[in-house]
Amino acid sequence: MNTCHRLGIALGAMLALLALTGLALGAPTADPDARFTPSATDVCVDWPITLFNQSQGTTPITFHWSFGDGRESWGISPVYSYTTAGTYTVVLTATNALGSDVATATIGVRPRPTVLFTYTPALIYINTVVQFQDQSAGEPTAWTWDLGDGTIITGTPAPTHTFAATGAFSVALAAANECGPDVRTALVPVVAGLPVPDFTPRAITVDVGITVCWTNHTVGTPPIAYEWGLGDGMTTTVTAPCHAYLITGTHAVVLTATNGYGTTIATGTVTAIARPPLADFAPRHASTGPGFAVTWANHSTGTLPLAYTWEFGDGVTSTVSNPSHTYALTGTWGLTLTARNAYGTDVVTGTVRVEHHALCLPLVLRDYSPPVQIEYGANLADLGNADLMNDIGFTWVKGFLEWKRAEPSPGNYFWGDVDNVLAVCSARDLKLLLRVDRPPAWANGTGDTAPPYNAADYGAFMGALAVHCRGQLDGIAYEVWNEPNLEIEWGGQPPDPARYTRLLKAAYPRVKAADPDARIVTAGLATTGGTLTGNKLTTTAKGMAYNDLHYIQAMYNAGAKGYFDALGSPPYGFAYAPAHSPTDPAVNGLCFRRAEQQRAVMVANDDSDTPIWLTEFGWLLDPAIDGLNCSGWGSWPSREWQIVNPQTQVTYLVDAYAYANQHWPWMGVMCMFNLDFGADYYQAGCPSAWAMCNEMRYYSLVYRASPCDPGNSPRQFRPAYWALKAMPK
Repeated sequence: MNTCHRLGIALGAMLALLALTGLALGAPTADPDARFTPSATDVCVDWPITLFNQSQGTTPITFHWSFGDGRESWGISPVYSYTTAGTYTVVLTATNALGSDVATATIGVRPRPTVLFTYTPALIYINTVVQFQDQSAGEPTAWTWDLGDGTIITGTPAPTHTFAATGAFSVALAAANECGPDVRTALVPVVAGLPVPDFTPRAITVDVGITVCWTNHTVGTPPIAYEWGLGDGMTTTVTAPCHAYLITGTHAVVLTATNGYGTTIATGTVTAIARPPLADFAPRHASTGPGFAVTWANHSTGTLPLAYTWEFGDGVTSTVSNPSHTYALTGTWGLTLTARNAYGTDVVTGTVRVEHHALCLPLVLRDYSPPVQIEYGANLADLGNADLMNDIGFTWVKGFLEWKRAEPSPGNYFWGDVDNVLAVCSARDLKLLLRVDRPPAWANGTGDTAPPYNAADYGAFMGALAVHCRGQLDGIAYEVWNEPNLEIEWGGQPPDPARYTRLLKAAYPRVKAADPDARIVTAGLATTGGTLTGNKLTTTAKGMAYNDLHYIQAMYNAGAKGYFDALGSPPYGFAYAPAHSPTDPAVNGLCFRRAEQQRAVMVANDDSDTPIWLTEFGWLLDPAIDGLNCSGWGSWPSREWQIVNPQTQVTYLVDAYAYANQHWPWMGVMCMFNLDFGADYYQAGCPSAWAMCNEMRYYSLVYRASPCDPGNSPRQFRPAYWALKAMPK
């Protein structure tokens, strides 16, 4: 404390004492009137506060101070400092022979930072990029990083760095705010070593002519050179190749990785098959009237390309995939579809009955919308586990497409990822909800989750995607983005519902023009809690979050109505049963029935005919069931209150589907999260040590004891898997 500050405190105390004494000498007899003024009401830990006593009344007066933290004083104008951050109520009780009086004031005490930081990857090789991240409590505003190799970085909570030598580096972070600094040091090992080659998929079966794309997961000391032998005589040195096989058979894929420490290999297989067509269409038997068009959906399968000839029975033919036809005359007409590819021909027939119908006007009830038939789905990580979707009787797959992988440069499309998904879904008669986000750097400048500069770029891509996918599945829907009401899913920018609505308006007409049967689903909005009368924005550990109810209303305000076929919603159950009321103050909307509050916003905007689709929902298990303590990892500290036991997960998942069937006539597809993320190398985050503590593993119904070694670790099943399989559908 400086000299002037101390002199001020002393003078204040003296003046307060003189004032009290003066009153006693000449004033009439009076009850005490307790008053005081703090020198500050917003301070830091260990900062002194002077409590200037201004009480009046007949002497002698005694004073009792309670500082709100369990400590007391009987001084006149005490000087006090708090050792712990918080909000405290200071109470002054002034007492004389005639009685007592009380005065209060509230003091806010802010902490200095408590420094903590993390880095990725967990295993660091020489000359690789390391990402450091400040995780400090106390909201620091200044950062100085000493990276132990002579490098000092200031002004950022998340620097990146490349170590040019091996060793254990003492990395120190000094973080400060207006209350002071704190320092934390950790040893960061940097190693050198042989490359460890790895890629996915390791084994896959595809049709001849379908492009296979591999993801390279190799680690090791850079630079690493790659050579791929693709098994059909083709080789390449790119990091992650794509290739279409034109010859049937099982082809051995060999990845050779070389750096300054040596060469290692990894192998896999691609089995290319040729399938003759299997012709199919719907409806097989239709009824119409003269002059009214009939439209057919082509469900034929087989190795592409497929060619079609339709004979409508009245002398008219067509070669389009999904034709429409108008009959001029009454009668029963035979319909024939012939499907051909390089491996054979198949024929299937149907009928169309054309007759005059009496005009009947249906009774229409105002504001009535027919119930939606709920369909069952799940988020799927590994296409190799699609057989499990059929096993449990679910018909919708929730999949993911990164725009930046499919359009790496403007107008240059790479459909390998999409074709793999379409092929698997088609082979297993599954429908597809495809989430499309993660723009390329040319569209948003960063290649992260930020929206594109120009919404029309996204619309053009969605139109091209719909053209490519049209007619390949019995049901396909596109989810536009993911949780745009969170800063982390909006490229670190403040969530902007009007800007998101521009993406919907750009995508919807392009998709519908390409494929009228495709459906557009809004991004699932993260459940943030709160009501329409509460704050729109809150600050979380992952940045700013926009109240999902406010966000939906803002979308309608921006003109979103009519630009989506279903509202996406991920109403996780957190720690509560499916039937738990979202209006419970203790829950604050953080429960499965949050979907009802979102539905109320839709109804208020005259959009009751539009259904809601659940893009994600589920309940979280405790890693302790795998013998792990993950409390110090990642986001677990903020998730531990959500944990349920395996039997409760079983009950809640089954009850969720039952509750929706009984109470939600406006519900469409319900995609549980998740089926198999705990069994998938990529989704688990391998080869990082984080893989076993990745929270997605503990929503998952299917897992591996060692997801980073799938070849030697068979699939295992949580109890909820068997319960959902047995559940009526």
